[in-house]
Amino acid sequence: MSSTLRVLWTIAPAIAPRPFINCNRCGGFRPYKCSEKFRVNANGKRIDVWLIYRCSGCENSWNFTILERQNRHDI
Repeated sequence: MSSTLRVLWTIAPAIAPRPFINCNRCGGFRPYKCSEKFRVNANGKRIDVWLIYRCSGCENSWNFTILERQNRHDI
């Protein structure tokens, strides 16, 4: 008889990822940092959610999509 132990792990990052993106204001690849703000837009029954990032050099903003046109009942 064999018994297998199954463990479900949940990994939660301490900080948001810092992507390197081409900044159109600085003119080069720069690390973007999370501004710890988000934006929510509702259009009818559909919801969009973005996490707002800022360029580390010039504070240019970039929106990282979390939810895109999701039905409110599916959230």
